[in-house]
Amino acid sequence: WQLVARGRSSLWSAIALFGDSTTNPRMSDDDRARALDDMLWNLRTWPLDQVNWNVSNSQRQDIMYNPDIDRGAASHDQSYLRVLPCNERSQQRWNSNPWEVQDGGDGMMEVDPGAWVLPYWLAKWSGLLTPA
Repeated sequence: WQLVARGRSSLWSAIALFGDSTTNPRMSDDDRARALDDMLWNLRTWPLDQVNWNVSNSQRQDIMYNPDIDRGAASHDQSYLRVLPCNERSQQRWNSNPWEVQDGGDGMMEVDPGAWVLPYWLAKWSGLLTPA
């Protein structure tokens, strides 16, 4: 969990919470709360439109880069301090790079919603999601 926590992935959060609840619990209460919050945030900000649009966030003023990670400033991937919401980046799969600030999509491809549906139903089935 510690290795993927910065990416705020709904799938990895759901897997970590489910695995921790079914085996001997090893996550702290703070980690569990953070994982649940990250999972809900990711599911809520996932775009309904699954078209591969061109996304360019490299010129945004609100992205703060971490100079300690990006030696030589060759690439800004995985070096900004917070991951952007899903609806502001080009991530259409759970295993895509959430740190990528630009993508050369052309709007000619649409993907299935499996990357949203899998963590949603895992969380729903395991009791992590409750009716509001």
